[in-house]
Amino acid sequence: LKDKYAGEALQESSPALFDEYKAENPSKFLYAFEATGIDGKKLGAIGDAPTAEEKMVQDASIAGDRKTLIADSAIPAAMAVIFLLLLLYFKSIGGYKPIHLADLEGDT
Repeated sequence: LKDKYAGEALQESSPALFDEYKAENPSKFLYAFEATGIDGKKLGAIGDAPTAEEKMVQDASIAGDRKTLIADSAIPAAMAVIFLLLLLYFKSIGGYKPIHLADLEGDT
């Protein structure tokens, strides 16, 4: 997702810069998802006093990081909803009741 979002952000702001800074090979995930991001070596070569173009590349990378964090936050949110539903289910059936196998008669 980081490559996808950073590449999209740079391509929207400056397609010419995207062509200059894009990675040589696209990132692949599960053979179905493919995204071309920013080349990490070129991004790392930007010094402490970036030019206006280099600043745009850094900003696109930061925008990609932020969108990735937002997308990744869906996982714990979904887990919280699932656990809440489990809690409500067990509460609706009278709570969790353990079954002791030794108490069952006729079973061996």
